[in-house]
Amino acid sequence: MQQMRSIWGKVENPKERDRDIDDLQIMNTFNIDPTHTGIILDKTIYYLNDRAVFEGRWMRALRQLSVPIRLIWGDSDAVSPITIPQSIQREVVPQAELTILPGMGHFLMLEDPQVWTDAITKHLI
Repeated sequence: MQQMRSIWGKVENPKERDRDIDDLQIMNTFNIDPTHTGIILDKTIYYLNDRAVFEGRWMRALRQLSVPIRLIWGDSDAVSPITIPQSIQREVVPQAELTILPGMGHFLMLEDPQVWTDAITKHLI
């Protein structure tokens, strides 16, 4: 639970955060995968391996985009620290705009859905 709390970032309501963490743990513990071979938590973490394997492909795709790009990141993200979007902006898509949300961790849309939504919608045309 402590590791999950560190990923979440700063919160105003620790009880609500802990409820969300409990819900995620319950979902991962009791949500049986489609092949009914066990819990899904061990399978969901494979995205880290996939991220490394496929990084070149999605970085190339980012470079080829001809639409505006906005990276939205929490400054307290313990999973993907702020250096990641800064590096992406500097080395891959310098035309991207970077919005940093203070006090937010890795789960922006769960931590403060309104702040996250506002960060997205204020830049829509």
